[in-house]
Amino acid sequence: MKHHILTIAMLIWSGATILAEEPTDSITLNETLGEVTVTAQRKFTRPTSRGIKISMVGNPLSKIGSAIEAIKQMPMIDASSGGISVLGKGGNQAIYINGKLMRNNSELDMLSSEDLESVEIITNPSSKYGTEISTVILIKTKKKNEGFYAEGSGKVTAAEEWSENGQVSLNYHTEKGITLFGDMSYGSSGFKQKRDYREKFATAENMPFEYTTHTLANVKSRSQSLTADGGIDYTSGKNSAGVKYTFSRTPSNHFSYHAKSLSSVPWITDDITSTNNLNTQSFRHYMNGYADISLPFDIGMRIDLDYISGKNSSSNITVQEETTTEIFNHNETASKLAAGKIEFTRNFGDWEINAGADYTYTYSNQSFTSKSNSGDNNMLRPATDRVKQNLASGYLSADYRLNDKYCQYAIN
Repeated sequence: MKHHILTIAMLIWSGATILAEEPTDSITLNETLGEVTVTAQRKFTRPTSRGIKISMVGNPLSKIGSAIEAIKQMPMIDASSGGISVLGKGGNQAIYINGKLMRNNSELDMLSSEDLESVEIITNPSSKYGTEISTVILIKTKKKNEGFYAEGSGKVTAAEEWSENGQVSLNYHTEKGITLFGDMSYGSSGFKQKRDYREKFATAENMPFEYTTHTLANVKSRSQSLTADGGIDYTSGKNSAGVKYTFSRTPSNHFSYHAKSLSSVPWITDDITSTNNLNTQSFRHYMNGYADISLPFDIGMRIDLDYISGKNSSSNITVQEETTTEIFNHNETASKLAAGKIEFTRNFGDWEINAGADYTYTYSNQSFTSKSNSGDNNMLRPATDRVKQNLASGYLSADYRLNDKYCQYAIN
């Protein structure tokens, strides 16, 4: 099966007015032994016309260690699911690091909290981030002085199973603005559980009587991950350019499930004992190139180029022990992405004009096979699904800042 999709999108005109709270200074009065001490507290968080901005210079959050853990502690951030998202905002989210779109979570994993200079949370992003984007997090890192830097960290935890991870980062900076960098991280995690399921149900024939099922299960999981990247970055005044390569791999991910079920249903007289083993592997190559160039007439130009290719595979074996039935499923997906974006920016007093265009090509080839020793191999026949997409869009936006509290923007 082949699908070819060509989409040309242009954004429509819209407008909005945003109200932000007025920042205030924080003063603490302490009275001790008849003396009054007035202490001024530096305010690290301030509202903007499009959200909030958190400064990390001198911020106690910079001492946490991990950049991800520091961001989880910031206002408006919801970390209840283990990841990073903005409270009360659905839809898609985009994270940018130094103006570059983050396409791999390992890019954030490599940063420490002391690397962060500021984090801005945008709750009303303009069209340049894409019409499907509902929130944007802009992360800016500190510029390091000339020299060689090496950082490393590791963590070991023990619950039902041992889990450990470690990472190392190497950077070399020159006085001419050239940075060479390389990072590597490895992790191994696992868990095991005992699960007890009890169910009651009834049918029209036996109402109001109930049937019951009772399932006892033992679950185990063990996974490994490896990420390495390297590249070069050049900065001179308002101009910068760089290229980065990232390789990520899941060498092994094993999940096992062994369960025994008892039932009071009269037509099910035997116990049901089953074992399930799932093994997955994956790898991905990611290349990114970018350039920020200051053109004549105070025009800023931004170029981003991305290429991603990878493969995911999974094998699942289910055994029903009483009948010695075995079912084997295998799924494999190969995918590619090539994307480019160009943007021009110009300020006219309180006005900021942005114009840009982007193009994305995606390709996915998925194959599925299923076999059984019962002889009924036609239940799920082998299948292949190929999908290609060509997506293009352009935009023009105007952002007018009335003051620190109000911002009017329009897009086309």
